Amino acid sequence: MRFLTDANLPTGKISLAAVCECEQDITTELEKLNISSLELPPNPFVDKRLSGHADLSLLHIEGNIAAVSKSCTDILKSKGFEVVVPDGAQSEKYPFDCILNALILKKKVFANTSALDKKISAFLLEKGFEIIHINQGYSKCMTAVINENAVITCDKSVKQAADAHKIDALIIRQGFIRLDGFEYGFIGGCCGLIDRNILAFSGKIENHPDYVLMRDFALSHSVKLLSLTEEKLKDIGGILPIQEGEV
Repeated sequence: MRFLTDANLPTGKISLAAVCECEQDITTELEKLNISSLELPPNPFVDKRLSGHADLSLLHIEGNIAAVSKSCTDILKSKGFEVVVPDGAQSEKYPFDCILNALILKKKVFANTSALDKKISAFLLEKGFEIIHINQGYSKCMTAVINENAVITCDKSVKQAADAHKIDALIIRQGFIRLDGFEYGFIGGCCGLIDRNILAFSGKIENHPDYVLMRDFALSHSVKLLSLTEEKLKDIGGILPIQEGEV
């Protein structure tokens, strides 16, 4: 196994994904595909309803480097990660819950720069990343990565930033995704690439009213959509690809 060179962008089939430890139905389905799960423990610093969400606790930067919540340092180190812990205090109130929430595509980082932790921002700049400000603090939650040049989002600010940087972006309707305790969840929180050309979803993507648009958009970029369960789509904090190659 090897770490993904570029965050969110496997070059082949993944072998390890970071997923909320409470989502056993998803980890079971991933296991059937010979994909192991790095089950992240609850993050005590954010809203209890979101405490298991990987995209609030882990920001994979590149290779074996990741920015992580204090609650996840030990488990990430045990997997061979070099971890960077934010200086800022993470808490349940927006925007302090999303200090690690950013969308990374190759060397571009889309994030609300007032929300992203300052230490992490400085680290990213030192590593040669370009940080692109958007108003949305939950940029990763709001965005499904198709490839380095294509995304699906439910947020206008992500769409506008993607367009400005010549990234093909399909915008879909808000809602139609379950998030317990909230009115609805977001598209990025219910999926992740499990292979270079397969985007896996936590529920039945075919039941989303914009499914045909998403399917055709993804296929235009040689990516297929895969439903892991027959349940309603659920925002679980994402399925974050970490390692690829043979186990």
